[in-house]
Amino acid sequence: MNTFHLETLPNEAKLLFVPAPNRNAVVVSYTVGVGSRHEPNRVSGISHFLEHLFFKGTKKWPTAQALSSAVDSVGAGFNAWTSRDLTQYYVEADKRHIELALDVLSDMYYRALFDSTEIEREKGVIYEEMHMYQDNPMRYIEDIFEEALYKGNTLGRLVVGTEATVKRVLRQNLLEHVDRFYGTANIVLGITGDFEYPEVKKLAARFFNEKKGRTPDMGEAKEIERKSPTRPVRVSYKKTEHTHLACGFKSLPSGHDLMPELEIIAVVLGGNMSSRLFTEIRERRGLAYYVRAGIDPYRDVSSFTIHAGLRNEKVVEALGIIQEQVHSILTDGVTNDELTKAKEFIKGRTTLAFEEPDKLLDFYLAQHFRDTKIKTPEEYFKEIDAATPTGILKAAKETFITKQGTLAMIGPYRDGARFAKYLKMG
Repeated sequence: MNTFHLETLPNEAKLLFVPAPNRNAVVVSYTVGVGSRHEPNRVSGISHFLEHLFFKGTKKWPTAQALSSAVDSVGAGFNAWTSRDLTQYYVEADKRHIELALDVLSDMYYRALFDSTEIEREKGVIYEEMHMYQDNPMRYIEDIFEEALYKGNTLGRLVVGTEATVKRVLRQNLLEHVDRFYGTANIVLGITGDFEYPEVKKLAARFFNEKKGRTPDMGEAKEIERKSPTRPVRVSYKKTEHTHLACGFKSLPSGHDLMPELEIIAVVLGGNMSSRLFTEIRERRGLAYYVRAGIDPYRDVSSFTIHAGLRNEKVVEALGIIQEQVHSILTDGVTNDELTKAKEFIKGRTTLAFEEPDKLLDFYLAQHFRDTKIKTPEEYFKEIDAATPTGILKAAKETFITKQGTLAMIGPYRDGARFAKYLKMG
């Protein structure tokens, strides 16, 4: 069984170690319990902005080039990401260089410079990142959908913010955000590699030994109310022959007992190439190049989403099939054969993903921040195996509620009201 160690260090930071025997790579990260849902509206996007700036120079490596050269010199890689509720910084390296990985990350965490010139220069980079997302409808539809699904709640904000809010960000705003949310009490130092825990704990305590910041509050984040959206259909006009759509519902929080059943529903509907929607929409009718279903979980809610990209004249037919298949699961559940195959698919894909050390580490980190209990992969697989047809129906009824549904579309549409009927599942 995969074991893990989770311990609070003297400075209140948490250390999570996941052993990875017989692997030459080590992944070292620190994850902060803050994302776009915690930000003041005036400077939304500041968490993502800050993520960029931690790479622009530290006390020991005062420029972005010096910092990247230190990592490149041993063939390592480092990066970061920001989501609606978390921000993570990580280094992947040969395990012989774990000390350098910890040194780099600790200097970024404790001694980033936040140079004013770099701050202004990086705004231009972020504007271009925004434009890049907007030019990629397959990617941008996800932002439009969640913005619509969670309208009125900070969870619906764009992670990158807007040009107006990023332009407002000053150095003082960044320092205040760090002080408010980047305290050691709000970070988890995550490490996975071929080490013994006492060795890892000693190294972690050496590099992450200072106490920083204050105990964070929840910022602007508010619990999600699963109620009817004011505008169930959101369209973004784009003169094109293809439509990208996202149809979905507010659903169960990450740690809910029925989450395994919800994952199975996602697989049966659109999780692989033998799923219902892929078979009906792409293979049998040739309506779309891609169609898939998935879940984005948060501590208080999740979004169950179906994505598709198709020719404009096929939108109505495809939406009808989506509605039909969702209604079928809502009323009849899944077959025994579908249930068995979906369970094995989840376990198989998860096992393959865990061959990548960072995916294994993130499995534990996500649970720490979003769930009430951390499960090992073996415990998770047991929960998947324990899913029942009755549980499938319960999860479906908790999810596919018309008044919680939202449809987002990018295509040649000025008004999407005529598509609202496809959100009626009962």
